[in-house]
Amino acid sequence: EAQATKHGATFLAREVTHAVRLENENRFLVRTADRADYFAKYLVLAHGANYIKAHLPGEREYAGKGIHYCALCDGALYKGKRIAVLGNGNYAAEEAIQLASFARGVTIITHSQGVNMSAAYQKLLDTQGIGVITGRVKRINGAAGAPMEIMQEGGKLFSCDALFIALGVASSTAFASQLGLEMNGNFVRVVDQNLRTSSQGVWAAGMARGGINQIARSVGDGAVAAIDIIKAAKGLPDYIDHT
Repeated sequence: EAQATKHGATFLAREVTHAVRLENENRFLVRTADRADYFAKYLVLAHGANYIKAHLPGEREYAGKGIHYCALCDGALYKGKRIAVLGNGNYAAEEAIQLASFARGVTIITHSQGVNMSAAYQKLLDTQGIGVITGRVKRINGAAGAPMEIMQEGGKLFSCDALFIALGVASSTAFASQLGLEMNGNFVRVVDQNLRTSSQGVWAAGMARGGINQIARSVGDGAVAAIDIIKAAKGLPDYIDHT
């Protein structure tokens, strides 16, 4: 951020609520929650994707301290530990399988009365000894260095060292709707290796287009999109970074 600022970039901490193409002017209007308007010839969507929260008592207090949302990001912290995954679909199964590679035991807890995942995932869960228990979770209790207690309906308690919430991700599809972009599920679809979208002048980078949720990947996407924008702005067939 300091390097970008040094070279003239401006960072504004604002919530974007509106993004549209001004057809007659061949540029974009981006409006923020404080009703400020910004205009640009090119637009990169890098809004990420927010993990869906369960909104359970205790969730906010223990987020990052026993409660997590990404097995790939934080699972290795609990090697040899007992882990629970909250969810009931293919996404929850995928997270549980990822965690099972280093955890002492993994259990899926589902709010519903049954699981909603494909037969292929159910077979993988059985093969790896990943159990599923049902019953709506009411609250989460825990303390630093102590096992967490997950309280379900009827007073049932389940003890574990960590809870990974795997209810899916909530994507900012409003931008795609406003800009008329094609989607790939809940994410913006890119049409080429330069991360251009289906609408001219719009790029998508990082978790805005789905895939692996890692900082290194998102930074790389940003660089790819930025270089393609430089080529478009300057009319260059190629670009060589001499810095």
